[in-house]
Amino acid sequence: MAQARQIGKVVLTQTGGPSNGFRPDATYLITGGLGGLGLLTARRLIERGARHLALVGRNGPSATTKATLAELEHAGATIAVLQADIAQRDQVADLLARIDATMPPLRGIVHAAGLIDDGVLSQQNWGRFLKVFAPKVDASLHLHEQTRTRALDFFVLYSAGAALIGQPGQANYVAANAFLDALSQRHRAEGMPSLSISWGPWADAGMAANLPEADRQRMAEQGLATLSAVQGLDAFEALIANDAVQVAVLPINWGRFARQFSAEHPPSLFRDLFRTAAPAATTPAIGSITSRLAAAPANRRRPMLIGMIQDHTRRVLALDVARVIDPRQPLQELGLDSLMAVELRNSLSAAVDRSLPATLLFDYPTLDTLSDFLLGELAPQAAPIETQPIRTAADEQRSQMIDELAQLSDEDAEALLLAELDNHKS
Repeated sequence: MAQARQIGKVVLTQTGGPSNGFRPDATYLITGGLGGLGLLTARRLIERGARHLALVGRNGPSATTKATLAELEHAGATIAVLQADIAQRDQVADLLARIDATMPPLRGIVHAAGLIDDGVLSQQNWGRFLKVFAPKVDASLHLHEQTRTRALDFFVLYSAGAALIGQPGQANYVAANAFLDALSQRHRAEGMPSLSISWGPWADAGMAANLPEADRQRMAEQGLATLSAVQGLDAFEALIANDAVQVAVLPINWGRFARQFSAEHPPSLFRDLFRTAAPAATTPAIGSITSRLAAAPANRRRPMLIGMIQDHTRRVLALDVARVIDPRQPLQELGLDSLMAVELRNSLSAAVDRSLPATLLFDYPTLDTLSDFLLGELAPQAAPIETQPIRTAADEQRSQMIDELAQLSDEDAEALLLAELDNHKS
């Protein structure tokens, strides 16, 4: 345009959301609105012009939340705090009726409700799935069905990046968020505004905010970084004005993330990302060990395996790098739980470039037993060979005495024992 090369007029359009901030004469509904992400979203809407918010939660606000709400109202917003179980169809209908009766027209929805109930798949049951599905699957369906005829500027679903990259121990949570992603596609196909944001972990809000330091360290080792509040809210605001249906906001070091997968057979979803990512630095002990085992003398292979397993174990358990683990100590005594066992198994699978049994750490709970198993898998010709122990003269004498005692009658054995006791007394 600056060089006058265009033919005709130049027209700029912006789709998907309000072009000049959010409407002061509209109501915006945020489910999970009393949680960390809900409150952050509410603050950004108010900063950009919104003046009427309906924040929904199953329970009333805490003292800390009340203080935040007072601060937001002081900024000029009118906030309705509504209690409802949005997994119930009738309560969603009642919620929308209350907004219609007491507030300006509803023009936008942010569905940020959710909960987790983690456990490896063998520990899950349908009840635990339903618990996680309720605020995600059921609630989003009710909101979708009961607002489909309304003139909304946006309908935003807060999904999770776990639905794309997977997360050990969160099969129910992953499935629930994958449903949100699919619902957004359906919503848009029916001609309605819809956006599903697959969020990575936030540093100061959401479910990742309360993780122990050891869990945060494991995430960093996997290449997963956290989003600051400003980064997340800026992304939210930019995406509202975009025409996307589903977007992942995931800060990931792809080179480091790739280390947990087989180099020969990476997941197809990430193949191009892994190919263009800079390789992450690794310690000498972490990485494929198969070729090194084959080249090493037989008597060095088992120590090499134990050293490699120790490195992976220390990383997963967030132990000091100088910590020496007793090869005979069960790893559960060091704090290994079910989710860590899955992570350690995946880490070792990537290191040896082959799939290992899902029950690996339960079948082989110590470094000793684990290294013997892996040695048999990776270098079966060098697996420990069962040999007859070397017998000393004392061993032979002891064995002969046992054989002789076995041939004695009970009375003779008793008499011999009494005689031996008498000798000791004298």
